[in-house]
Amino acid sequence: MRAACGLMARLVIGMLIGAGLAQAAEAPHVPLSTAGRYVVDSQGERYKLRSANWYGFHHDQQVLKGLDRQPLDHIIGLFEDWGFNSVRLPFSNQMLHETRPAPDGAVAANPELRGLTPLQIFDVVIQKLTARGITVVLNNHTTSSEWCCNFDINGLWHNEGSGLYTQSTEQWVQDWLMLAQRYKNNSMVIGADLRNEVRTAKYRNTFIPVFPNWGSGDIHDWHKAATDAGNRILAVNPDLLIIVEGINWTGSIPLLGSGERPHLQPVRERPVNLIVPHKLVYAAHNYSFTGPQHTGDDRTSPGKIRYGQMDERTLRETLDREFGFVLNQDQYFTAPVWVSEFGAAAAETDPATRAWFSYLVTYLIEKDLDFAYWPFNHEGYGLVSEDYSRNLTDDWRYAELTRLIGAPSFPGPFSRDRLSRLAVSDRDENLVTVAGDWLPYTRKAACPSGERLVGLSQDHRALCLHQESFDPSAVSPRYHVEARAETAARPHGAGDWAPSSTKYECPLNYFAVGYAQDKGRATGLLCASASRDLSTSCRTVNISQGDHRLSSRGGDWAAFSHKGQCGDQDYLAGYAHKGGRVQALLCCAL
Repeated sequence: MRAACGLMARLVIGMLIGAGLAQAAEAPHVPLSTAGRYVVDSQGERYKLRSANWYGFHHDQQVLKGLDRQPLDHIIGLFEDWGFNSVRLPFSNQMLHETRPAPDGAVAANPELRGLTPLQIFDVVIQKLTARGITVVLNNHTTSSEWCCNFDINGLWHNEGSGLYTQSTEQWVQDWLMLAQRYKNNSMVIGADLRNEVRTAKYRNTFIPVFPNWGSGDIHDWHKAATDAGNRILAVNPDLLIIVEGINWTGSIPLLGSGERPHLQPVRERPVNLIVPHKLVYAAHNYSFTGPQHTGDDRTSPGKIRYGQMDERTLRETLDREFGFVLNQDQYFTAPVWVSEFGAAAAETDPATRAWFSYLVTYLIEKDLDFAYWPFNHEGYGLVSEDYSRNLTDDWRYAELTRLIGAPSFPGPFSRDRLSRLAVSDRDENLVTVAGDWLPYTRKAACPSGERLVGLSQDHRALCLHQESFDPSAVSPRYHVEARAETAARPHGAGDWAPSSTKYECPLNYFAVGYAQDKGRATGLLCASASRDLSTSCRTVNISQGDHRLSSRGGDWAAFSHKGQCGDQDYLAGYAHKGGRVQALLCCAL
């Protein structure tokens, strides 16, 4: 009987995955994307993630919690009764490769799941949720199947040589590519939450710490790993949102109490840029028992403040500094932020912790943030009864959560204008893949598709702009490279627009989309063909003596460096340098 049930379930799973899934009438218009700091649906309407975490696939039994107590359909009904529209579904990498059937006891209330592997049960859960109009975000919670999150081997996305369940960065990416392909036909699977709570980890399962960083370029660089993985996932499934958490802890062994919790603060210096536009979402967590320099254990964090000890003003200022700033519109780092974990115990009696929860809910509402409560499961922080038969609506959290879930959100209209900040330093940031290696043996940066270069700084940072009202590029633009030696022609009729400087100027009806440097010296310009004739009404923006910006959009995108920026209705047609340092920009009216 068990074998027959397992065979039938496998056949059903195969049909569901292969053919795509029927969606209920209440399902959002998918796929989703972003517009500035908001997540929007395919019709440009706001889709606010009112989510909850439902865990189990990353635990030791590798099965969603509750399936031993109630039928899956009943539990999904409880999820709906709360008013959640999406679920963050944690999994471990080990679970994805488990070949043994899940324990019968773990699915006792769902006999049709007996004989299935954890990944096959994962398939069924996703099918059931999405068929009911509930969107799913896949969350890589741990590497090995165990509880999260301590000073352990799961702090980073790789843990070579740990002696337990090990994986390299490439194996981690391959798992994501498998999932991206597996659910490609189910557009209600909306996002890839790349990794949970990146933090200091054990080296080879010893007490020697390894620290994550944001931008060093080494094997522990989370910015690099997330950017590379996100772009490879989008190459397989361009409909997915790529969700990147900040760094949850770095700087020391948490047991020793030193270190910090930077969250998204490094985004100010180095934002994530993706090849597919409008797909980036950042994420952050907040709990009362931790703090900016508090591990969650008073024994290792003496004298350090917890979030739950802050008054409302201090908490708001702290959250603004850690991740709220990303919501500021028209900045080079602007993106949606999903507070994908927060929660409190039903039995909590501490007035300070209860106050923190209320302050946080108010902050989420006023900032109109996407959120995911931790967890939906039955546990101390959970929202359902022990037998998963009913929701807990009779404790102190109910009023706050219903206030949050039912809060109105900004209805639009939403601008699709987008700004990106590039930097040529230790590696290429060449986001126009069609151009290939357009200037070999140099460091290159090129704007994402649909964006044009509008600013350059003397320390080789750049600002790109996409305007919904004007996209000058053709579907498959031609490219032209100016490099190494001064351009002889002056196609825009601007004459010697930067005397005594070497000038690179795009051909007529081309606009700048990228630049290059070699050993710290400006050395090239990448130009793309426009889909219509462009103006030759141009002006020089001189930055040899300081900043010269014709627009304030993007904020201070190159702090502590001279920079130039064309106007919002300009395109950059060329730049001039002396000794490798940018001296001037040629900005022409669109």
